[in-house]
Amino acid sequence: MRDIGNRVIDNNAGLLTDEKEGSVQDVFEHYLKKAIEEDRSNSFRMDIGTGFLFFSGFETIADSFQELIETDAISQIEYPDWGTEAPIRVVMGPETSNPTKSILLSLVTDQVIEYDDEAIKVLRQFIKRDLVDFRVITERKFHPKRV
Repeated sequence: MRDIGNRVIDNNAGLLTDEKEGSVQDVFEHYLKKAIEEDRSNSFRMDIGTGFLFFSGFETIADSFQELIETDAISQIEYPDWGTEAPIRVVMGPETSNPTKSILLSLVTDQVIEYDDEAIKVLRQFIKRDLVDFRVITERKFHPKRV
């Protein structure tokens, strides 16, 4: 498997075995586990561009994100051209579900959240430690393959 630096990876990129091809969840889990196994001295970085973001998708891979923290495979970065200290940058469109919107708004504004879920606790850790940066494109419909 080649290093993914500076490349766009999608769920049909031909990087996974045929039985896993087509699953975004498998692509994320693959690269999260690869980062943990390779121990790159906290240098894990990921850009995520999505037209539609749903918390239910994060719930399916939250354990892998928790493992990034537990193994100390992720930390803030000091690279001025990156534009943020967060090693994970999420650019998304405004299209999402009401529960996802409520969860994200509550977490990024440090408000009380009505849900009690392990995945929310993981995402809260990432936000509080400035390990993830969310940006919402509202001017037009956003789809990462058309940018």
